[in-house]
Amino acid sequence: MKPLTITLAATLLPACDGCDALDGKTYEPWACDESVEVLSLDETSPIGIAGQDMLDAYAKVWTSAFEYTDRDTPTELTLTVDYSGGEVRFIDAEEPTDRQVQAKETGGANQCPDRIEVDVIAQLTTADGAFDEPLEVALWAVDQAWSQFTITIDATQLAGSWQPDHFDLADYDGAELDIRADFYGEPSGSMTVYSLKECEGEDCDGSCTDGLCEDNWRGIAHWPLR
Repeated sequence: MKPLTITLAATLLPACDGCDALDGKTYEPWACDESVEVLSLDETSPIGIAGQDMLDAYAKVWTSAFEYTDRDTPTELTLTVDYSGGEVRFIDAEEPTDRQVQAKETGGANQCPDRIEVDVIAQLTTADGAFDEPLEVALWAVDQAWSQFTITIDATQLAGSWQPDHFDLADYDGAELDIRADFYGEPSGSMTVYSLKECEGEDCDGSCTDGLCEDNWRGIAHWPLR
């Protein structure tokens, strides 16, 4: 299973050799060439944002309605972002040369913007007790307007009472839960559950990690109401 870490992303990802523009998983076609510089909390990054700026804007208690996709009655979400001395990083990201050439030819946008990341703790709790998850996350931003994180965790090992009963797990080799949170004025986000199948050799594709591949998926919830 994937480690319990959170990464923030929109069209970019945490420091990694290959990152998908939506969910932080490793897909070589979207790989970015990246270098990492560790910063002090008050040090302004080359994109004009310091780690303290991130904390001033987002390290607080956020509340929102939380709507399940398969239930009519919403509950309340409390998302607490807290800092306890985590690392601050500036990520200098460049598209690989072949993709730079392709972007110039097609007029495509840069898929590898520079960003700043701050390691924080995000406590995600719902009033109905379904989720009560302390998450180690890398909160990131490319500008001062918004920030985001994503995380993938083992859906069968949650602290809350929610269970991945959308699939017959007897037919699969596990399940994972993708959580995405955006902060743009008010928080928003979503949860998606994936069933997993073991793979070997050529059977393992871009959705696979440590010999497990995504086989099926279902949207679980989103916030705020929409």
